[in-house]
Amino acid sequence: MTKTKKIILGIGIFVILFLLYAYLTKKPDTSSLPTGASETATQGDLVGQQFIALLNDLRTITFDNNFFANPAYQSLEKQSITIQPQPVGRSNPFASIGTDH
Repeated sequence: MTKTKKIILGIGIFVILFLLYAYLTKKPDTSSLPTGASETATQGDLVGQQFIALLNDLRTITFDNNFFANPAYQSLEKQSITIQPQPVGRSNPFASIGTDH
């Protein structure tokens, strides 16, 4: 191997080791946590806090039921189609043709 190839190989190995070290020692991202969450909280605590925050957000949702009192909505009629009975096929569609099982 030439001297240049050895240098490039050494730098490549160094970069890979550095990236591996940085990935394994990375601290969890706490920017999306609710206020007051400590950095030493366990994963279960973080999930619980996020769930409570989501639940609190859902409680603030309100619906306007005045839509159902609107005359345009009340004038709507159900338009359903009656399905006629159809003839039933074989009792076992996977049985060999010619058998009555």
